[in-house]
Amino acid sequence: MNKIFGISILVFFSLQLWAIESNYIAPFGNLPTITKKESKALNDAFSLESTTEIRRALEKFANSEFATAGTFFNLGNLYYKDNDFANAAKYYLRALDEIPNFFMARKNLAYALNAQNKKDLAYVEFTKALALSGGSDVDILLWLSSYFAKKSDWSTALNCIERALIYSPDNKNANFTRAIFFYELGRFTESAKTCEIILSKNPNDQESIKLLAKSRAKLGDVNGAIAAFSLLSNSNDSKIKEFCADIFYNQGAYSEAAKIYLELNDDTLSLRAAKALVLTGNTDDALKILEKLSDSYDSFIIKAMAFLAKKDNISAKSMFLKAEELKPLDAVSDYKLANIYFADGDFIKAKLRFMRASNDEKTQIASLYGKMNCEIALRQNSEAIKTAQVIYSKTNSADILEYIKLLERTNAVEQSK
Repeated sequence: MNKIFGISILVFFSLQLWAIESNYIAPFGNLPTITKKESKALNDAFSLESTTEIRRALEKFANSEFATAGTFFNLGNLYYKDNDFANAAKYYLRALDEIPNFFMARKNLAYALNAQNKKDLAYVEFTKALALSGGSDVDILLWLSSYFAKKSDWSTALNCIERALIYSPDNKNANFTRAIFFYELGRFTESAKTCEIILSKNPNDQESIKLLAKSRAKLGDVNGAIAAFSLLSNSNDSKIKEFCADIFYNQGAYSEAAKIYLELNDDTLSLRAAKALVLTGNTDDALKILEKLSDSYDSFIIKAMAFLAKKDNISAKSMFLKAEELKPLDAVSDYKLANIYFADGDFIKAKLRFMRASNDEKTQIASLYGKMNCEIALRQNSEAIKTAQVIYSKTNSADILEYIKLLERTNAVEQSK
């Protein structure tokens, strides 16, 4: 009787501790055998009023020759409950020294390591615990899915979720996470379908509605995305509308995005609307919006984009320079301004702008080509060869290699004169 009671204390406390984090605990692996003496010690300790008193009583018993894995495990739980994760881990390890296949000690050790932000060590212990469960512990599979997702290993993360759903097919969090992973993998149809399944059981799940809208937008189903947003209980909320507009903008549905931005009657969002209209080619309406707004770095940049679209390089250059008076231009704007100077025949200024833009990865190669062309126009052949060699080192292009040879021959001829 005492032996059974000792085991019941052990398992009950574990369930009590993990009730918040886990609903799928199963006592896989070996469980400790608790002697009558240890059972009495556990019973006496847990009859005390405070956690501190219980812990002290068990720590005293833990130093005796009669303590086994059961005592160490319960001490680990007590420390975990007090957020002392280092000591919790220490006692879980002592329990595992006694019984290496003690599933709950292995699992709780992994949680204690995770709580100390020792993610990689926690991964090792969770993997061992999962093996002890026969690969069926849902909580561990969900943790592993999160672990791989943080490493952007979406395929492995999805595999963990799929395995978890075998054992808990109606788990809402697992299904929603599955939909997210489909989305991150670019499997938007499957993401949308998974959201629809969740919504068939939980029609008012706001996060699933948002992800459904994003997935439909990614599929180019603008009307379907709008329909999804209409299901939101707070669909008239300005933040929801802005979120919807941002999705349309990111998917290239610029006209739809601009319409919503303008409805919200906010200067910052009106700037986004103007930029969206420029991208649709509706530059006149974009400029009308900008004229109503206060001058700012962003407004000058968007005006410059509009004038470039209208092939008005003079006005575009003026806007870029006004923006630069407020703060340095970003690499893309520097690159565009460099092209304007090049078209004007101002190769020295163009070269300086291309050099600045070449420091940014997204404009680097195009800017290096621009710099090289400026050097050729300025008859700086030696510098042009060096720039071309940099381009070749980054692109390994056969064409640029041939061009380097041509420049070298041209340079040799000119130096021989």
